[in-house]
Amino acid sequence: MAALLLFSGLAAGGSPLLPTLRELYRRPECGQLFAAAFDAVRAAFDRAGEDSYRPHMPNGLPLKEWLSGAAEPSPGDLAHSLVDGICVLIWQFCLLQPHRRGSGPPHLRTPATGMLGYSLGLFAAAVAGMRIDNRREFLDVSHDALATVTLIMLRCHENTAAMRCEPDTAARYLSRFPAAAAPTPMAAILGVDVDAVRDAVAASNERAGARPVEVGIVNSPRSAVLVGPAGALAEFRLDNHDFLTAQRAHWSFLTCRTPYHGRLLGPVAERMEADWSRGDFDITGDQLALPVWGADTVRNLQSSRSVRRDFVEHVICRPLDWPAIVRDALGTGVPDGILDYGPGLGARLFTRECLQALGHRSRFDTVRTG
Repeated sequence: MAALLLFSGLAAGGSPLLPTLRELYRRPECGQLFAAAFDAVRAAFDRAGEDSYRPHMPNGLPLKEWLSGAAEPSPGDLAHSLVDGICVLIWQFCLLQPHRRGSGPPHLRTPATGMLGYSLGLFAAAVAGMRIDNRREFLDVSHDALATVTLIMLRCHENTAAMRCEPDTAARYLSRFPAAAAPTPMAAILGVDVDAVRDAVAASNERAGARPVEVGIVNSPRSAVLVGPAGALAEFRLDNHDFLTAQRAHWSFLTCRTPYHGRLLGPVAERMEADWSRGDFDITGDQLALPVWGADTVRNLQSSRSVRRDFVEHVICRPLDWPAIVRDALGTGVPDGILDYGPGLGARLFTRECLQALGHRSRFDTVRTG
């Protein structure tokens, strides 16, 4: 079976990440990988400095203590996109690591047409696309990828205070929608044609002058995510209530505290250029043995002139058009199946919807942790 390999990014969608990671942490074959992960996260936090993370993560990230059971994270800790993103990547690396003996992991056994990385999942997709069968090399690459991802997300959260909703706007919003969650810098709209959403955003921004609302993510033909300051998104919903009601749209603010895939994070990408040093995840297109799709402007990273820049910008400030990425991946032929590395169902559901819109159906199989 020729398969596309699929890797989710942020928002595990209800998967039991912590219990599963604790179980993986206890496995002897995962010991070296977790040691590399703990070191990578600690190095990134040290490099960013306490001023970077204390305002929103006052206790840092005691990942080893959480997984060993020595400490318990709060629900707020687990909902933090930085924590979620790191845990998702560790989960995926556990599934990708070469075995010491016996058969290799699925991505080395299965004939593959390429890798699909949804948002942060691009990093795991690239590691899978490198087809590493040497355990030491895999541990080194995984360490560098985790350190880079951690630093990227720390930088993204440094200015989250500027993205919060103003008190008067929040009061008006919650007065209109008393049962709603508080506004955040990312909001999902389901059930509305994406082109209609784009038109509504353009009209709303024009009326407001320079309100920075964007369609940051297109998940499928009728699923999008708006990004921008939380107050601007609250104003958008207030201004477009009649339109959204007429469309029977489902609106929900996401738990993310920073507007991923929006131009407001462009300065973070520039900052990362200054942050970059030896030990970061700096690979070249010719190191990818198979096509890796996910970056918005250069979708197959084998042909990228600057893989480093594409990685950083893709997970920070470039819009994500998943239907276009899936369509490009199918340019090499419709796969017999999709091998889903998860965790969660989000990327799988979006990919299925995109395939159906293109008139294709493929079997989905989930890679299990045990």
